Amino acid sequence: MNIKIKQYIYKVRHNYMTVNNMIIVIALFVALGFVWGSLNAMQKNYGLQKDLDEKQKELTIDQLENKNLQLEGLYYQTDEYKELAARRDVGLAKNGEKLLILPNNTDLALQIDKKTSNTVSRQTTNQKNESNIQKWINFLF
Repeated sequence: MNIKIKQYIYKVRHNYMTVNNMIIVIALFVALGFVWGSLNAMQKNYGLQKDLDEKQKELTIDQLENKNLQLEGLYYQTDEYKELAARRDVGLAKNGEKLLILPNNTDLALQIDKKTSNTVSRQTTNQKNESNIQKWINFLF
């Protein structure tokens, strides 16, 4: 029996362990290594492309913010802004204007704000209904 097993193993070795089969096995390992390396390279490239896209978005946002700040700087150099800042900060007024400064959030300030907003809205509605002659009479007298 021992001889039969040895003969069977011998046949198996000689039938499957040929040079051609060994070359095929080695070629499969090389192909698997190539596929594995390609997949790793593709995954790395995908991650790098994602990072690059994110950096490009950040660059675009930074460029837009820079442009916005440049435009804001140009606005701060205009006469209109200087006049508004002087009115707000220093309390300057144009000729013929009266300036009333009240502390913020007092009852009187809130009442005046309500009255002025109501009178302005009433004036605009009344002005729409008045004729041109009536508007001139109101303006002159």
